[in-house]
Amino acid sequence: MLVFLTGAALALYWVSWRSGRTTRAALHGARGELCGYRFGRGGPRLFLYLHGGPGYNAFDFSAFAAPRLISAGEVVAFDQRGCGCSPRGRSSREFDLASQLDDIDRIVQEEARGRPVVLIGHSYGGLLAVEYVVRRRQVSALVLVDAPLDLTTAIRRLVEACRQRSAERGNTGAAEALGRAVPLRSLREQVRALLMWAPACPGELLVPPNAHPTEQEVIEMAKRAGYTDGDTLNDGLLFEAAMDSAERDLRLSPHELASVSVPVLEIVGDLDPYFPAGERSDLPHANVVRIPGVGHHAYREAPKTFAEEVVRFVEEHVSAR
Repeated sequence: MLVFLTGAALALYWVSWRSGRTTRAALHGARGELCGYRFGRGGPRLFLYLHGGPGYNAFDFSAFAAPRLISAGEVVAFDQRGCGCSPRGRSSREFDLASQLDDIDRIVQEEARGRPVVLIGHSYGGLLAVEYVVRRRQVSALVLVDAPLDLTTAIRRLVEACRQRSAERGNTGAAEALGRAVPLRSLREQVRALLMWAPACPGELLVPPNAHPTEQEVIEMAKRAGYTDGDTLNDGLLFEAAMDSAERDLRLSPHELASVSVPVLEIVGDLDPYFPAGERSDLPHANVVRIPGVGHHAYREAPKTFAEEVVRFVEEHVSAR
């Protein structure tokens, strides 16, 4: 709902990175294997990356950001169920919030091995990370990357921005339709209006024109590595489950957000339309870093700065094993 609006999803494999070599391996979720990546095996901390979407994947984080973090710990990233090459499922109930939290729980239990755990969540993955800390178990720290925690406000801003862009381009029909969608209470209907009337607009807003790499470049990188395009963006089961979760489950109260007591680093691109300049974090005690000239994918648009901020944060707040 947040990242899948930017473009394509990729069908990927689990890749274990070690000494510049890659091999396939398996990661166990609550109901079977999931596809993902591993970097810097045996490091003193465990970074677990939760990608955005729903419907995206962990490829670009693994390609651009993960290798830069191994000085501070092992990095594990995975394609959530229904995404990339992880199982598609047969029912929307298989993709509900509880099932996704079950997967995170299983991975944390199996992979931590006594080490402190740092959850890194991008966009929708940031919501999952906070939900996990509030509803399941404490971890040692959270890193949220371009992760709006108030979905209602975030999607309304995106619809309004696309309405304005449609009007500026003389697309009266789209501007009027999106204008009718702005005040709707249903996230499902707002997202459907975007996909129907301005399907390219979210990607244009979330990925700045001068962004490097572009979404298309990421796709081409994956193809050159032998991967193929996935079909998760148009997966009806995943879409329906995401809308159900967004409207029913992903609504943390201010009291619940205030209960997050672990150290939090919030990294935001200052061109990300979800985060207007001057807006305060929804988490009272978060350390907020805004990266200039960056949109909705700070970890791949500015990977060096992103990694430096994360490593500095964990070395200050999370003791190594």
